[in-house]
Amino acid sequence: MQRFRSILITVCSALIALFLFRYMDYSNLSWEANSSNYIGILSMALVIISMAVSNRREQAQDD
Repeated sequence: MQRFRSILITVCSALIALFLFRYMDYSNLSWEANSSNYIGILSMALVIISMAVSNRREQAQDD
């Protein structure tokens, strides 16, 4: 399961980079222009944090 979480962390990191470099409107950083991008970045960041914490907790339980 830890391997799956690591893969998911990598995929989410790639999605954040995609949001930042492909879809973000840097000429207008307002919420109205980029709200879906901001929500996507925030959700992927939270998934990364939860998977990292879950990996650490599982590793601590195995030791």
